Amino acid sequence: SSGINAESQSVLYDLSVLYNLSVLYNLSVLYNLLLLYNLSVLYNLSVLYNLSVLYNLSVLNNLSVLYNLSVLYNLSVLYNLSVLNNLSVLYNLSVLNNLSVLYNLSVLYNLSVLYNLSVLYNLSV
Repeated sequence: SSGINAESQSVLYDLSVLYNLSVLYNLSVLYNLLLLYNLSVLYNLSVLYNLSVLYNLSVLNNLSVLYNLSVLYNLSVLYNLSVLNNLSVLYNLSVLNNLSVLYNLSVLYNLSVLYNLSVLYNLSV
């Protein structure tokens, strides 16, 4: 009876060892799955972060391009206004010059008329 009891104890011990090994293996598998899951989550978060950074850089680049285009447009408008102003000034100077010439010609003509009238008067006297 003690032989059977020893064999039973040996079988129970072996079953206990197998059970404990099975539990340890299952815990190891679960731990590895958990590690893989956490690494996967971290990788996905990293990808999302990188995409977010790229998107933000793209937005900033687009805003910078729009700002630069706006500055160039404003400079172009200012240049065009300056050109128009300069043309207006030149035109106004030309008009003033033409009026001055006409006035001077008118004065010369009037002086010539007065001189001719004076000559005629002197001849008549």
